[in-house]
Amino acid sequence: MALFIYVTMIFCWFSPQARRLELESALRAKSTVKEVTPQQLLEIVEQFNNTDVQPSCPNIVLVHVYSADETLCRVTNALLDSLSAKPVHNQQVRFLKVDVNSMPQYAQTLDRIMYPAFNVYRQGRPVESLVAVTRLMNSTTLNAEGLEKFFVEKRVFVGSTAGL
Repeated sequence: MALFIYVTMIFCWFSPQARRLELESALRAKSTVKEVTPQQLLEIVEQFNNTDVQPSCPNIVLVHVYSADETLCRVTNALLDSLSAKPVHNQQVRFLKVDVNSMPQYAQTLDRIMYPAFNVYRQGRPVESLVAVTRLMNSTTLNAEGLEKFFVEKRVFVGSTAGL
């Protein structure tokens, strides 16, 4: 009997974990977030600055400036995967992320209190820097719905949004 209870407990514990991992994997497969180097970021922003805006192409670049060492940044990356997988957003916004650890000259000077942090570019020009986003959201928890609402309020996401 004890063995049955033990096996049942393990099965119940692993099943939700396995399902969660399966869902996260599916989201990552649909994600449009692209990891870039600082040099690639400059090239992409410059490209947007030098081209005419096409209605069918996103003219907003949202850059998550993160540290792979920070748990909050890893959570934010997963949330961006989810948001970028929504057609309503990936048609408007180009999602990028840059690890500050790839910029040693800056990584040591940045305070962890600034995370999560984003830079927003519109038509190749910087329009907003958002630091300590969870503080700006007045939230102690970070979830996809809250982050989506925050980006709508900041006019990073424009037009209709699913789930709001």
